[in-house]
Amino acid sequence: MKKNTKNNTTSNLPRALAIFAVAVLAFGSAAFAQTNNARAQRNRAGAVFAMTNVTAVNEIVVYRRANDGTLNRLNNSVRTRGLGIGTDLDTQGGLRLSPDNRFLYAVNAGSDNITVFA
Repeated sequence: MKKNTKNNTTSNLPRALAIFAVAVLAFGSAAFAQTNNARAQRNRAGAVFAMTNVTAVNEIVVYRRANDGTLNRLNNSVRTRGLGIGTDLDTQGGLRLSPDNRFLYAVNAGSDNITVFA
């Protein structure tokens, strides 16, 4: 009986190249989509919120964000009906926007409560 000594490496080469090509195309498309998504996010107008954290009357300050990223403060501030503690809370996460951008949560550290804006 004669043993088959054919090298399987050359017969698997076209399949391996096809798999590699599909992987490159898939990852390249995903990177392209992420780049376009990031570009779209940068070029979209919106709003920016900041909190005063003043001890007497805690307020939310609203800015309009232009397509180019510049901010213009709107004249109206919105009261949280809570009290601040008079110091910066930026590192504490005292102001959060919900993942779906529907709700703004503000921590009133001086009165130990939270205000939710829709």
